[in-house]
Amino acid sequence: MRLWTIQPVLFWRVLERDGVIVADGRRGDRGFRKAYQWMSWQCQRRGVLRRARFPIWAWHSWDGADRRRPDLRAGWHLPPGTAGVRIEFEVEDSAAVSSLFDAWHCVLNGWFVARDEHEARLAEERLVAERLGCGEIRESWERIFDLSFGSEAMWGQRDRRSVQACVGDIRSDWVRDVTEFVAR
Repeated sequence: MRLWTIQPVLFWRVLERDGVIVADGRRGDRGFRKAYQWMSWQCQRRGVLRRARFPIWAWHSWDGADRRRPDLRAGWHLPPGTAGVRIEFEVEDSAAVSSLFDAWHCVLNGWFVARDEHEARLAEERLVAERLGCGEIRESWERIFDLSFGSEAMWGQRDRRSVQACVGDIRSDWVRDVTEFVAR
């Protein structure tokens, strides 16, 4: 599987020096720490991480099947002015956990992952009436791993969806290309 990760340039320097890099979680948004821990647990369950630590995020399909490689002209990859790298690398399919990027935002925000607008309305009504519990919401998060999940009206055409991937580490011999840039 071909993937791309966008990182600060120091990430690449460490990978070059050590031949392997793992995420340490220190730079992640603290407000999303519980969601990151949930994804870490999912990666452990699926055999991508051997112990509790944060995975490295990458792109499988940045803007659908036709535009898989992230466009560095986009302004939100890193804070403006940050020296960064886009690292293209290859991994075995079993070494990555893929998920729907847009649906991941439900996990980040603690929302129910609805199949379609109708199910979203029902979930909202149940939430307001206090009949939708945290367990049911968390259960719905499993849906992000089904890349064909949900209605196209709500989640977009299947071949145009953004797909992210999490890996446990990146090894220098997996790297196919590195592009340095300054974030906009």
